[in-house]
Amino acid sequence: MDQINISMLDDCFSYLDNLPDLDDIICQAGINAQYPEIPEEETAESLAITSILSRSRFFQTKFCQNLSKEFGTMKTNFFKNAPMTTYDWHRDLGRKVSLNFLLREAPNSLVLYRNKEYGIDRIRYNIKVCNYVPKRPVLLDTTIQHTVINYNDQPRFILSLGFPIEAEYQEVKKFLMSYPSFNSYI
Repeated sequence: MDQINISMLDDCFSYLDNLPDLDDIICQAGINAQYPEIPEEETAESLAITSILSRSRFFQTKFCQNLSKEFGTMKTNFFKNAPMTTYDWHRDLGRKVSLNFLLREAPNSLVLYRNKEYGIDRIRYNIKVCNYVPKRPVLLDTTIQHTVINYNDQPRFILSLGFPIEAEYQEVKKFLMSYPSFNSYI
């Protein structure tokens, strides 16, 4: 049983070394984007995901247009994680796969994946750490439980390309791993 649980985490994300770094101008656009203010009082409306995202025009790039031709319409958003915050354990809704870029250095921020409960014990889990490198693409299987921790005194910014719900992680990975070489997203 333990081996099955551990192997589930073997391919929950992929570093795409064949793709280029994200361009500085795109990184700056995400860092300088207008994000809704975080409300003082917690209500169902104030906790909606819109409080941390800003739309991106990355969908206009040739790269993103090629992804849309292959998989369907892409959603491109910048996300901002406030200092000293976390997203609780979750699976993404509305997508199974995302391609993410960390826009700038974010020391002490983590993305952790975990498997289902360890046997019948609901306290212990096997985990795997996804270490982002600024401007480098990481493909994520968002059907596996994960959490984002920003244990940092600065905001954490990412560009996230959400694939349509029909897209499967392995097919997207295969496509991107064989994507033709290019130097810039713009």
